[in-house]
Amino acid sequence: MAILSRTRRDGVAAWSTFSGFVGFSLAYSIFLATPLITVPHSPIRTPPERMPDTQSLDCPSGPHPRCPECITCRECPDPSPVTNDLAQEESSFKDPDVSSRIVHAANEYRQAQALPSPLLENLLDQYRTSHRLFYASGTAAAERIIIYEAGTDDGYGNRLPGLITAFVWALLDGRILLTEWHDDKILMPFPAPFGTLFEPSGMELDVDVLNFPGLDEAEKLNGRQIWAQLSQDRLDTAFPQRVIKFHSDDWLFPLFQNNPHYSERVRALFPRGRAFFHLAQFLLPLASELQSKVDEFQAKMFAPNVVGMHLRLQKVMPDDQGRKTLRAPSPETFFETARMVQ
Repeated sequence: MAILSRTRRDGVAAWSTFSGFVGFSLAYSIFLATPLITVPHSPIRTPPERMPDTQSLDCPSGPHPRCPECITCRECPDPSPVTNDLAQEESSFKDPDVSSRIVHAANEYRQAQALPSPLLENLLDQYRTSHRLFYASGTAAAERIIIYEAGTDDGYGNRLPGLITAFVWALLDGRILLTEWHDDKILMPFPAPFGTLFEPSGMELDVDVLNFPGLDEAEKLNGRQIWAQLSQDRLDTAFPQRVIKFHSDDWLFPLFQNNPHYSERVRALFPRGRAFFHLAQFLLPLASELQSKVDEFQAKMFAPNVVGMHLRLQKVMPDDQGRKTLRAPSPETFFETARMVQ
């Protein structure tokens, strides 16, 4: 089993073989689309309907009701489709290794979870059209907008939950989503603009690229200070401003799930609850140049089983008041964990 390690000191991340934001992209792409372990799998099937108990089968021992015993009857000349189905399922698990069954089941579950609801697909198609029309208009005067403001000292991975939260807000409230993606030049000495990392299909999100007038005058909302409104109020009533600037590094989707004004719609859009998975695939596909580097690294470095470990010598974490302090385990804690896993 291969162990990939990453170190971080004084806000500067470095992979031993390539730049830090490629490492972020690798982890992000694996999370969205690539199973760490892949095995052949059979297509997902729905169980056949049970036949009425009064139906009979032609069997040398004479007619008898169809029941669980009949399904496995060895004397029936023409086994039922259920028998064939079960036999095929059993034959795929000849390997006595229990872990192969677990991986098989996990892959089938992952495939089922990867299917978006038709309602969500239609909504995303509508949003893509609206966003492209907004971009083509050359003005922000006629649209309701939410701008996700990335914290200048937030890591790129830490920004994604807040960004997708803002996208859920935009979809529920009929807004256009934009992002203000700025980096602190000291804490982030090798910044990556939004367009370097992601290429949304035909949609420009970066306010610096758009350069539409009036966007910098928006009122800024801190996600940790508006939990009550997000969980119980109508968004257009609680936040009537035409342009909103929103910052959060938290995943606030559960607030929308439990908001009585939106809970039913959220359940219909995300019946399996995987909002981040589906929305990130739509909104944040990796830029082609970065994706090629990720693919090259995976092909070169990944063994069949890989565990990635992120070592942090310093971690800036906010308390309940928003004050940030340095907290992190000792390096030996990470190394001991790696030895246990390996």
